[in-house]
Amino acid sequence: MTSNLNNANSTPSSRAEDRALIAEIHQQQASITQLIQKLRDKTREISQTLDAASPFPFHQLPPELMASIFTNCLPTYPFCAEMVGRKSPAKFMLVCRRWRDIALSTPQLWRAMDIGSINSRYVSQLSLVSLWLQHSKSMPLSIDADSFTHIEEDTMKALFAHKERWEFVRFQLDMAKYPGLKDTTPLLRSLELNTDSYLPSSQGIDVSFLPRDVPRLRAVILWDFWMPSHFEGTATFFPWSQLTALILLYPHVSNCNEILQHTKQLIHFELIMSSSSPEGPESNILLPDLQSLVFARYGSDPDEQSETTHYISTLVLPALRKIRVCDIMIRPNPVAALKALVERSGCKLEEVCITGGRSGAKEIYERELGTYVWFDESHVGTEGWIEEDEQARARQRIADIILDMG
Repeated sequence: MTSNLNNANSTPSSRAEDRALIAEIHQQQASITQLIQKLRDKTREISQTLDAASPFPFHQLPPELMASIFTNCLPTYPFCAEMVGRKSPAKFMLVCRRWRDIALSTPQLWRAMDIGSINSRYVSQLSLVSLWLQHSKSMPLSIDADSFTHIEEDTMKALFAHKERWEFVRFQLDMAKYPGLKDTTPLLRSLELNTDSYLPSSQGIDVSFLPRDVPRLRAVILWDFWMPSHFEGTATFFPWSQLTALILLYPHVSNCNEILQHTKQLIHFELIMSSSSPEGPESNILLPDLQSLVFARYGSDPDEQSETTHYISTLVLPALRKIRVCDIMIRPNPVAALKALVERSGCKLEEVCITGGRSGAKEIYERELGTYVWFDESHVGTEGWIEEDEQARARQRIADIILDMG
């Protein structure tokens, strides 16, 4: 049938023919659309058949099992996966559509963020963090931003918008700039904080974490903790009494003494001092539930002869089972210092590790302490807790304590 539209002298008959032609074209289009849909359905059916017969077992696994496998390919929560590169969960999305769909529907893959792994020269920090926050849905979050990580202000705002989901957090920031850090964080269980400078309480800024705002907080790691001596805020800066694990790195001695008066539920405690030799507390400090103790020094001379037994000579630890101590922290007589701790506390040591000590004294240690003693000579240098493996050991211990509590 030929259209008569080009005929200027169209008649009712010719226009009727044109309308019939249009109807015929519509019918043909509908037939073609149906054919295309049938071909698509057939293609999908064949693809599913091929997938089912695939020699690769992954294609036959149910999605929930695949999701579990993906999760176990990443660092165990709360430790964070890199957000870009081969170690990122984004790699699963590159294999095929099915893997991509499973990855995007598994929020556990995206809840632990190593922000330091983002190179802002190649990818927007804010965009990637926002994407992970979206993919993680309502899951509790683990956020790792070490001292070398610059968190852009917009990125920090995005993280603070999800503050109610924070569970394990590591930050270096100026609390005067982010006073909201102390506001309600109902899920927060572990906080590692480098305040970037002395705490701004002397400036009239309230930085105290109230128990009602952090009801689940049980572990704290504080770097360079110092409050001015005239400010009476150390005791209320954290709800110390509810903590079960505490690591203090290079604290001011007066702050440290006051903190330990309020930490009666500690199970694990680490004290890392600078090369200066501080005075210990004026009276004994009882930590009735402490099971593991670490004493270390940073920036010290392994051959230094100054007496540094102040802290260990004032502690009473009846539940102590494990101790890891830098030899220089218990001089001039390390064996006598540890033996006095055991006798004063009435504890029974099960594991003793001496770092930077003289392994030739092993038999003397074991005879006097009545337990196995080993020497870790890998930490004889001046780096101390700055070494990555020392930090990994400490953070693993913190995570184990928190997760064991359920």
